[in-house]
Amino acid sequence: PYAKEFGINVSGEMATLSGRVLDAPSIEYAGGKAANINKANPGKWFQDKNQYVAAQKVTNWALLDLAQLTDDQSKQVVAGFAGVGKDVGMTFNKNQAEVLIVKGNMREAEESLFYLEDKFKKIVEHFKAKGKSVDLVLISFPFKAGFLYGKIKQLCDMKFGLVTQCFLKDNVFKPPTKEMNKQTIGNICLKINAKLGGINHVLSAKSKPPLLKRPVMVMGADVSHPAPESRGSKPSIAAIVGSMEPKAANYQVEVRVQDGAQNEEVIHDMKNVTKNLLLKFHE
Repeated sequence: PYAKEFGINVSGEMATLSGRVLDAPSIEYAGGKAANINKANPGKWFQDKNQYVAAQKVTNWALLDLAQLTDDQSKQVVAGFAGVGKDVGMTFNKNQAEVLIVKGNMREAEESLFYLEDKFKKIVEHFKAKGKSVDLVLISFPFKAGFLYGKIKQLCDMKFGLVTQCFLKDNVFKPPTKEMNKQTIGNICLKINAKLGGINHVLSAKSKPPLLKRPVMVMGADVSHPAPESRGSKPSIAAIVGSMEPKAANYQVEVRVQDGAQNEEVIHDMKNVTKNLLLKFHE
Protein backbone atom coordinates (compact mmCIF):
# COMPACT_ATOMS: atom_id res chain seq x y z
CA PRO A 1 0.00 0.00 0.00
CA TYR A 2 2.79 2.49 0.73
CA ALA A 3 4.47 1.85 -2.64
CA LYS A 4 1.11 2.50 -4.36
CA GLU A 5 1.06 6.01 -2.83
CA PHE A 6 4.23 6.76 -4.84
CA GLY A 7 2.87 5.18 -7.99
CA ILE A 8 5.04 2.05 -7.62
CA ASN A 9 3.41 -1.28 -8.41
CA VAL A 10 4.84 -4.22 -6.43
CA SER A 11 3.82 -7.75 -7.35
CA GLY A 12 2.34 -9.79 -4.50
CA GLU A 13 4.46 -12.77 -5.52
CA MET A 14 8.24 -13.03 -5.07
CA ALA A 15 10.34 -14.51 -7.88
CA THR A 16 10.96 -18.25 -7.53
CA LEU A 17 14.40 -19.65 -8.29
CA SER A 18 15.50 -23.26 -8.25
CA GLY A 19 18.69 -23.92 -6.27
CA ARG A 20 20.86 -26.88 -5.43
CA VAL A 21 23.19 -27.80 -2.59
CA LEU A 22 26.62 -28.99 -3.65
CA ASP A 23 28.07 -32.02 -1.90
CA ALA A 24 30.79 -31.26 0.63
CA PRO A 25 34.26 -32.02 -0.80
CA SER A 26 36.20 -34.89 0.74
CA ILE A 27 39.27 -33.97 2.74
CA GLU A 28 42.45 -36.02 2.71
CA TYR A 29 45.23 -36.43 5.27
CA ALA A 30 48.66 -38.09 5.11
CA GLY A 31 48.76 -41.38 3.23
CA GLY A 32 45.57 -40.53 1.32
CA LYS A 33 43.39 -41.19 4.38
CA ALA A 34 40.03 -39.41 4.11
CA ALA A 35 38.25 -37.50 6.86
CA ASN A 36 34.74 -38.66 7.65
CA ILE A 37 32.48 -35.70 6.87
CA ASN A 38 28.91 -35.87 8.11
CA LYS A 39 26.63 -34.88 5.19
CA ALA A 40 24.07 -33.43 7.58
CA ASN A 41 26.70 -31.05 8.99
CA PRO A 42 29.27 -30.66 6.18
CA GLY A 43 31.27 -27.74 7.57
CA LYS A 44 32.66 -29.80 10.42
CA TRP A 45 34.60 -33.03 10.72
CA PHE A 46 36.87 -34.89 13.11
CA GLN A 47 40.49 -35.55 12.28
CA ASP A 48 40.41 -38.75 14.36
CA LYS A 49 43.80 -40.50 14.16
CA ASN A 50 44.76 -38.99 10.79
CA GLN A 51 48.03 -37.06 10.48
CA TYR A 52 48.78 -33.82 8.62
CA VAL A 53 49.79 -34.06 4.94
CA ALA A 54 53.04 -32.18 5.64
CA ALA A 55 53.72 -31.96 9.38
CA GLN A 56 56.48 -29.67 10.67
CA LYS A 57 59.14 -30.04 13.39
CA VAL A 58 59.29 -27.72 16.38
CA THR A 59 62.74 -28.31 17.86
CA ASN A 60 63.77 -24.98 19.42
CA TRP A 61 60.77 -23.44 21.11
CA ALA A 62 59.89 -21.26 24.08
CA LEU A 63 56.87 -20.55 26.27
CA LEU A 64 56.37 -16.92 27.28
CA ASP A 65 54.00 -17.17 30.23
CA LEU A 66 51.96 -14.00 30.84
CA ALA A 67 49.17 -15.94 32.62
CA GLN A 68 50.99 -16.96 35.83
CA LEU A 69 50.90 -20.68 35.04
CA THR A 70 52.15 -22.91 37.85
CA ASP A 71 55.37 -24.89 37.23
CA ASP A 72 53.20 -28.00 36.87
CA GLN A 73 50.94 -26.30 34.29
CA SER A 74 53.98 -25.13 32.30
CA LYS A 75 55.25 -28.72 32.22
CA GLN A 76 51.79 -29.90 31.15
CA VAL A 77 51.81 -27.42 28.24
CA VAL A 78 55.19 -28.74 27.01
CA ALA A 79 54.09 -32.37 27.40
CA GLY A 80 50.62 -31.63 25.96
CA PHE A 81 51.92 -30.11 22.72
CA ALA A 82 54.50 -32.90 22.36
CA GLY A 83 51.80 -35.56 22.86
CA VAL A 84 49.06 -34.05 20.67
CA GLY A 85 51.72 -33.04 18.11
CA LYS A 86 52.86 -36.65 17.84
CA ASP A 87 49.25 -37.74 17.18
CA VAL A 88 48.96 -35.34 14.21
CA GLY A 89 52.48 -36.06 12.88
CA MET A 90 54.25 -32.97 14.24
CA THR A 91 57.46 -33.36 16.25
CA PHE A 92 57.65 -31.02 19.26
CA ASN A 93 60.81 -31.19 21.36
CA LYS A 94 59.42 -32.65 24.60
CA ASN A 95 62.63 -32.36 26.62
CA GLN A 96 61.55 -30.06 29.48
CA ALA A 97 65.16 -28.91 29.99
CA GLU A 98 65.48 -27.74 26.36
CA VAL A 99 62.18 -25.84 26.12
CA LEU A 100 62.78 -22.30 27.38
CA ILE A 101 60.10 -21.06 29.80
CA VAL A 102 60.11 -17.29 30.35
CA LYS A 103 57.85 -15.88 33.08
CA GLY A 104 56.14 -12.56 32.45
CA ASN A 105 53.40 -10.31 33.76
CA MET A 106 50.43 -8.85 31.86
CA ARG A 107 50.29 -5.64 33.86
CA GLU A 108 53.98 -4.87 33.33
CA ALA A 109 53.64 -5.75 29.63
CA GLU A 110 50.75 -3.24 29.33
CA GLU A 111 52.57 -0.51 31.24
CA SER A 112 56.03 -0.69 29.66
CA LEU A 113 56.67 -0.44 25.93
CA PHE A 114 60.00 -2.24 26.17
CA TYR A 115 58.96 -5.04 28.53
CA LEU A 116 57.86 -7.47 25.79
CA GLU A 117 60.75 -6.47 23.55
CA ASP A 118 63.20 -7.47 26.30
CA LYS A 119 61.45 -10.84 26.74
CA PHE A 120 61.68 -11.68 23.02
CA LYS A 121 65.30 -10.49 22.92
CA LYS A 122 66.07 -12.85 25.81
CA ILE A 123 64.46 -15.78 23.92
CA VAL A 124 66.37 -15.06 20.70
CA GLU A 125 69.70 -14.65 22.53
CA HIS A 126 69.18 -17.84 24.57
CA PHE A 127 69.00 -19.98 21.41
CA LYS A 128 71.59 -17.90 19.53
CA ALA A 129 74.14 -18.69 22.27
CA LYS A 130 73.64 -22.37 21.40
CA GLY A 131 73.97 -21.67 17.66
CA LYS A 132 70.25 -22.28 17.07
CA SER A 133 67.34 -20.26 15.70
CA VAL A 134 63.87 -20.17 17.28
CA ASP A 135 61.17 -22.27 15.61
CA LEU A 136 58.23 -21.09 17.73
CA VAL A 137 57.25 -18.93 20.70
CA LEU A 138 54.04 -19.94 22.52
CA ILE A 139 52.48 -17.14 24.57
CA SER A 140 49.91 -17.70 27.33
CA PHE A 141 47.35 -14.94 28.04
CA PRO A 142 45.16 -14.77 31.19
CA PHE A 143 42.49 -12.87 29.18
CA LYS A 144 42.01 -11.39 25.71
CA ALA A 145 44.10 -8.25 25.23
CA GLY A 146 43.88 -6.79 21.74
CA PHE A 147 46.50 -4.09 22.27
CA LEU A 148 49.11 -6.53 23.62
CA TYR A 149 48.30 -9.10 20.94
CA GLY A 150 48.91 -6.47 18.24
CA LYS A 151 52.15 -5.39 19.92
CA ILE A 152 53.40 -9.01 20.05
CA LYS A 153 52.62 -9.59 16.37
CA GLN A 154 54.25 -6.31 15.35
CA LEU A 155 57.44 -7.06 17.31
CA CYS A 156 57.75 -10.70 16.28
CA ASP A 157 56.70 -10.38 12.63
CA MET A 158 58.59 -7.18 11.86
CA LYS A 159 61.51 -6.90 14.27
CA PHE A 160 62.53 -10.39 15.47
CA GLY A 161 61.21 -12.61 12.66
CA LEU A 162 59.64 -15.03 15.14
CA VAL A 163 56.69 -17.38 14.61
CA THR A 164 54.29 -16.86 17.51
CA GLN A 165 51.15 -18.57 18.76
CA CYS A 166 49.06 -17.05 21.54
CA PHE A 167 46.55 -18.99 23.63
CA LEU A 168 44.19 -18.25 26.52
CA LYS A 169 44.96 -20.07 29.77
CA ASP A 170 41.26 -20.87 30.38
CA ASN A 171 40.91 -22.44 26.92
CA VAL A 172 43.76 -24.88 27.54
CA PHE A 173 43.04 -25.45 31.26
CA LYS A 174 39.23 -25.45 31.22
CA PRO A 175 37.52 -24.28 34.40
CA PRO A 176 36.22 -25.59 36.75
CA THR A 177 38.33 -28.78 36.62
CA LYS A 178 41.43 -27.00 35.24
CA GLU A 179 42.27 -30.15 33.31
CA MET A 180 44.20 -29.79 30.07
CA ASN A 181 41.94 -29.74 27.01
CA LYS A 182 43.58 -31.83 24.29
CA GLN A 183 41.04 -30.80 21.65
CA THR A 184 42.00 -27.13 22.12
CA ILE A 185 45.68 -28.06 21.79
CA GLY A 186 44.80 -29.96 18.59
CA ASN A 187 43.10 -26.83 17.20
CA ILE A 188 46.17 -24.74 18.10
CA CYS A 189 48.44 -27.29 16.36
CA LEU A 190 46.48 -26.73 13.12
CA LYS A 191 47.48 -23.06 13.26
CA ILE A 192 51.10 -23.70 14.25
CA ASN A 193 51.66 -26.23 11.45
CA ALA A 194 50.24 -23.81 8.85
CA LYS A 195 52.36 -20.91 10.21
CA LEU A 196 55.50 -23.06 9.90
CA GLY A 197 54.76 -23.79 6.23
CA GLY A 198 53.15 -27.20 6.71
CA ILE A 199 50.00 -28.54 5.05
CA ASN A 200 47.25 -29.81 7.35
CA HIS A 201 44.89 -31.42 4.84
CA VAL A 202 44.06 -31.19 1.13
CA LEU A 203 41.18 -31.83 -1.23
CA SER A 204 41.03 -35.51 -2.12
CA ALA A 205 41.66 -36.52 -5.74
CA LYS A 206 37.95 -37.18 -6.39
CA SER A 207 36.99 -33.69 -5.13
CA LYS A 208 39.74 -31.86 -7.00
CA PRO A 209 38.23 -29.53 -9.64
CA PRO A 210 39.52 -29.95 -13.22
CA LEU A 211 41.11 -26.50 -12.81
CA LEU A 212 43.71 -27.91 -10.37
CA LYS A 213 44.72 -30.82 -12.60
CA ARG A 214 47.42 -28.60 -14.13
CA PRO A 215 49.71 -26.01 -12.49
CA VAL A 216 47.40 -23.18 -11.39
CA MET A 217 47.96 -20.36 -8.91
CA VAL A 218 44.87 -19.45 -6.87
CA MET A 219 44.85 -15.81 -5.76
CA GLY A 220 42.85 -13.88 -3.19
CA ALA A 221 42.92 -10.16 -2.47
CA ASP A 222 41.42 -7.58 -0.14
CA VAL A 223 41.93 -3.91 0.69
CA SER A 224 41.35 -2.71 4.24
CA HIS A 225 40.62 0.98 4.71
CA PRO A 226 41.21 3.33 7.64
CA ALA A 227 38.24 4.36 9.81
CA PRO A 228 36.37 7.43 8.41
CA GLU A 229 37.93 9.78 11.01
CA SER A 230 41.45 8.71 9.94
CA ARG A 231 40.86 9.04 6.20
CA GLY A 232 43.59 11.11 4.60
CA SER A 233 46.01 10.62 7.52
CA LYS A 234 46.17 6.81 7.44
CA PRO A 235 46.69 4.64 4.34
CA SER A 236 44.70 1.74 2.92
CA ILE A 237 46.45 -1.63 3.00
CA ALA A 238 46.13 -4.16 0.18
CA ALA A 239 47.03 -7.80 0.80
CA ILE A 240 47.19 -10.37 -2.01
CA VAL A 241 47.82 -14.09 -1.51
CA GLY A 242 48.77 -16.70 -4.09
CA SER A 243 48.94 -20.48 -3.75
CA MET A 244 52.43 -21.94 -4.03
CA GLU A 245 51.92 -25.61 -4.94
CA PRO A 246 49.56 -27.83 -6.97
CA LYS A 247 47.27 -28.66 -4.02
CA ALA A 248 46.56 -24.94 -3.40
CA ALA A 249 47.08 -25.35 0.36
CA ASN A 250 50.18 -23.17 0.90
CA TYR A 251 50.08 -19.42 0.27
CA GLN A 252 52.54 -16.53 0.02
CA VAL A 253 51.51 -12.92 0.53
CA GLU A 254 52.31 -9.54 -1.03
CA VAL A 255 51.31 -6.41 0.90
CA ARG A 256 50.99 -2.87 -0.46
CA VAL A 257 50.36 0.37 1.42
CA GLN A 258 48.40 2.82 -0.70
CA ASP A 259 46.75 6.24 -0.39
CA GLY A 260 43.68 5.85 1.81
CA ALA A 261 42.02 9.07 0.63
CA GLN A 262 40.10 7.42 -2.21
CA ASN A 263 38.86 4.48 -0.10
CA GLU A 264 38.77 2.40 -3.27
CA GLU A 265 39.06 -1.33 -3.84
CA VAL A 266 41.58 -0.93 -6.68
CA ILE A 267 45.04 -2.39 -5.99
CA HIS A 268 47.50 -0.01 -7.63
CA ASP A 269 50.56 -2.26 -7.98
CA MET A 270 48.70 -5.40 -9.12
CA LYS A 271 51.05 -6.05 -12.05
CA ASN A 272 54.18 -6.30 -9.86
CA VAL A 273 52.27 -8.18 -7.16
CA THR A 274 51.17 -10.82 -9.68
CA LYS A 275 54.67 -11.03 -11.17
CA ASN A 276 56.25 -11.57 -7.72
CA LEU A 277 53.72 -14.24 -6.74
CA LEU A 278 54.14 -16.05 -10.09
CA LEU A 279 57.92 -16.09 -9.61
CA LYS A 280 57.49 -17.57 -6.12
CA PHE A 281 55.04 -20.14 -7.50
CA HIS A 282 57.56 -21.03 -10.24
CA GLU A 283 60.33 -21.55 -7.62
